[in-house]
Amino acid sequence: MKTRIITYSLAIYLCLGLNSCKEINPNLKDVFPMTIFVDPDKAGTDSIRLSKIAIKIEYIPLQTTDSILLDYIYHFKITNDFIFIENGLDLLRFSANGKFINKVYSAGRGPGETLPVCSAIDEEHNRVFVFDRDKTIKIYKTNGNYLSVIKELINPVESLPPWKIEYFENNLFVALPQRPGVEFIYSLFNFISVRLKLNNVL
Repeated sequence: MKTRIITYSLAIYLCLGLNSCKEINPNLKDVFPMTIFVDPDKAGTDSIRLSKIAIKIEYIPLQTTDSILLDYIYHFKITNDFIFIENGLDLLRFSANGKFINKVYSAGRGPGETLPVCSAIDEEHNRVFVFDRDKTIKIYKTNGNYLSVIKELINPVESLPPWKIEYFENNLFVALPQRPGVEFIYSLFNFISVRLKLNNVL
């Protein structure tokens, strides 16, 4: 059985900018990366032309098997070579053309297992950082091999678990839910500054 997805962002932009698809600038590729400035005071609409942010839309069918069935997809990450789909407690890795490759980790409380809250992809080193419900960070290779664990707290407000983490140049960016008494939304956790001893994993 195969299921097909269209990423949320493209689906939203498609709905908002469908009428402008025929106006795509053929030279758009030459101006990336680009910054789009939005002035809320001057904004008369919450829509944006698709041609301003995209050159093409790809519709990728994701392979499934009897043991790998996709639920409704809320979170996903796309790298240069892979598509990562959060499917329930599982993180599934697909090739760029939608072929299923592997589960990145096993959900549970056994050795090398995790009960994930959110995850981040280190594309350069083929690693995945998973924030576990026990407030640790589990580190895996994208092929599913368990590497290590970080026990230092990454969230400055211990009572508020992060709802999202992202990896960039040996840093974890931590996004917290905005609640009364919280004066920030994002924080930064630097692996080098805390001198983690992880058997050369980092």
